[in-house]
Amino acid sequence: MIKKTLLVIGLIASAQAMAQTMQEQLNNLNAAQTQIQSAEQARQADIARQQYEAQQQAEKRAAQQRAQQQKAQAEQRALQQEREAKAEQAARERKFELQKDKERETAFQDKLRQQELEAREADLAMKKAKAKRADDFAQQELNREKAKTDVIQSEADATRNLSEGGKNLMTGQGEGAAKANSGWFK
Repeated sequence: MIKKTLLVIGLIASAQAMAQTMQEQLNNLNAAQTQIQSAEQARQADIARQQYEAQQQAEKRAAQQRAQQQKAQAEQRALQQEREAKAEQAARERKFELQKDKERETAFQDKLRQQELEAREADLAMKKAKAKRADDFAQQELNREKAKTDVIQSEADATRNLSEGGKNLMTGQGEGAAKANSGWFK
């Protein structure tokens, strides 16, 4: 009986020890399970945090890309506006140069017309002077012809006067001879 008692006591003690061990094992299992759950939750939280950070970085990169694209577009618009402004300026300068060329050409044409007009006026004045001088030459020619006529007339008058003088002389000599002859023989 003692043996039985001892055995029972040994069994009770071992059952108690076992019960304590089981309780501890259950507690350890619960603790391990809690630890695993905590580790799993921490791992899932870490994954969620990493996903959130990755998403934040992706959004940040997307925002940077949008900002870079907007900056590039703004630079392109600025370059385009600058090119257009330069093109407008060049067009204005070409138009201004064309206007200046047109004005120079107009001034040159006006000057040519003025010179042509002056040349025509000078030519007309020269023709008038020649016409006047032609009148003077014609008058001189007439005067020269008149002088020749006067010389011829004078020569004719002189010849006539000589003839008449010679005639008168002869007539006078003839009358004188006739008188002389008439008086001496009678």
